Amino acid sequence: MIRADSGPSLERLKSSIRKVEERGFSYTVYADASSKYVMDHVTALPLRFADGLRRGRVPMELKDLLHEHGFTRPPAASFRKTGKGCWKIEGEGDACSIYLRREKEEDTEEIEERLDLYDLTGPETKEYERMVEEGIIREVPGGKDADIWILLRAKSNPDSRILSNDSFKDWERIFPFVREEERTIRFEAKDHSIVIQW
Repeated sequence: MIRADSGPSLERLKSSIRKVEERGFSYTVYADASSKYVMDHVTALPLRFADGLRRGRVPMELKDLLHEHGFTRPPAASFRKTGKGCWKIEGEGDACSIYLRREKEEDTEEIEERLDLYDLTGPETKEYERMVEEGIIREVPGGKDADIWILLRAKSNPDSRILSNDSFKDWERIFPFVREEERTIRFEAKDHSIVIQW
C-alpha cells in the first residue's frame, strides 16, 4: 500500500508507483480527501490571515492578494470551509484553496504553522482528479484519515507492506504490527522522484 502524504507531490507519487511496479508488486494508493486541495502551490500567505478565516471572514488584504494571483475575490466568489484548516474560494472559472498546515518539528517537538494558497484548477490537481476517477488513487471520504484504511487493509493482509514515512505511532495500541520495521518501507524525496529504502 502506498500512502500519499499530506503535502503530496504528484510526480513523487507517480515515481513511487513506477518503482513498486518495477519490483512486480501489486499495490493500492490511498490519499486523504484533502489531498486535492494542496496540489498546485501558488504562494505562502501571512499567518495573520488565519484568524479571520477561522471566523469565516476573508480579510481585505487577502482579497487583494487573491486578485493579484488571478482569483475572484469574495463576495463575487463563494467562500466556505472544507475541512479543518482548509478553505475553498470558488469564482466563475477559477477556484483556489487556502490550507493551514500544522507540522511538528522533529528536533524540538514544537508545532509550526504555515498558511498556503493553492490553485484548484491547476494541472496537478486535474491530473490527481483523473487518477482518482480511474481508480489509481483511492481517495478516503472527507473527514476520514487514510491511515485507518491503510492499517485495516494491512492487518487483513499480513504479507503486505506500507510505503510511507509515517511512523503510525498514534495507532500502535490498536495496530501493534506498526512497530514491526519490516511492515513499513521508508523513502527519501529527491526533487520530483523518490529513493525507496527496500
